[in-house]
Amino acid sequence: MVCFHCGDTIDRTTEHFELHHHQSGSDPILQHRFCSCECLNEYLPDQH
Repeated sequence: MVCFHCGDTIDRTTEHFELHHHQSGSDPILQHRFCSCECLNEYLPDQH
């Protein structure tokens, strides 16, 4: 798997952060993985 923000490879054994959110309608829950909280915060600038 890779970081959704920067594209760095994430190994299952390394620490990573996952974001789950559900889109409107019947779309499934989307799962984005980030290699660090920095990438997560850059992807979600309004949610500090």
